Amino acid sequence: MLREQIMLGQIRPGDRLRQVEIAAELELSTTPVREAFRSLATEGLVQIDEHRGVVVRKLTLEECIEMQELIAIVEPDNLRHAVPRMDAATLAEADAICRKMDRADVGNRYALLNRELHLTLARASGRQRAIALLAELLTLNALHVPSDSTRLPGRRAQAQREHRALVEAARAGDAEEAARVVYEHCQPILTLLRGDLARNGNG
Repeated sequence: MLREQIMLGQIRPGDRLRQVEIAAELELSTTPVREAFRSLATEGLVQIDEHRGVVVRKLTLEECIEMQELIAIVEPDNLRHAVPRMDAATLAEADAICRKMDRADVGNRYALLNRELHLTLARASGRQRAIALLAELLTLNALHVPSDSTRLPGRRAQAQREHRALVEAARAGDAEEAARVVYEHCQPILTLLRGDLARNGNG
């Protein structure tokens, strides 16, 4: 429940999570809540601070840029391994997620579907370390990027075209094209964030 509330933006980055209050709200003892906090910390969703307690993680601009740069490295490389192993069921699932994204509101729900699409394709590689790293990066991406991507006029429509091009490249068995599409997919938000950083540095 806590994870879902964080991912949907109902609990925001920077918010403090109070163990006793959450346990009372959920009618649980504090033990499962404490274990949930540890699990969320492992995923990178919260930080457990000795003085402030448990706080929903809030990335700096520099961290957001680093996260996007890592996605742009890890995901294309992983797709080169995933595409040759992709089956009809995976492609059908990716098609279904794309249709859901067409109907989703811009914001956290769309961002969560975006995460689901990219991970669905990534898992075909069978490379557990790469998939785990991508899962963490895409989770943080879903939390921190939606408000930024809405600043790019027409970006959602373009992103959806890129998603479909990615799925079609995978269907055609063209691993290099899939890798190229997903690399280019990362660039608009990276350009935006780097521009923000440059302006902050000059300000």
